[in-house]
Amino acid sequence: MALENFNELSEILRLGGVVSDRSKVFWTTNAQMPTSAPTTSPKAIIQLVRGGGGSDEFVQNSFDADFVTPTFQVNVRGWIAGDVETMALLAHKVFGRVRNQTVLGTFYREIRCLQPPVDSGKDDATRILYRFNIRAIKRPS
Repeated sequence: MALENFNELSEILRLGGVVSDRSKVFWTTNAQMPTSAPTTSPKAIIQLVRGGGGSDEFVQNSFDADFVTPTFQVNVRGWIAGDVETMALLAHKVFGRVRNQTVLGTFYREIRCLQPPVDSGKDDATRILYRFNIRAIKRPS
């Protein structure tokens, strides 16, 4: 799991207005997330979990991958349904607009949202949960 991927995706969320700074994005399933509602807006939490990824892309006669295709699950959790849904839809829109863009020095050919945000009920801490998956096509970082 490359830390660079999380920094880059967090920066995309920051630039798109989903979070105020990259430290507001939680990484991995072991992240220590708040257990009570934030006092400031937005009242939702966003978490990125690395998936398996797809096969790398190579150009003719190259030994190193020219593009890699990591996948991520995007989880948005919170206590107010409207805030959670709004953040999930905004994150989906922001990721889906990435085309031919350099983020923190790494070129992204595209980020593809693999499905719309899905209402997944409540998590084990009784927070409302929306999730969707993305696949990036990017230069190795």
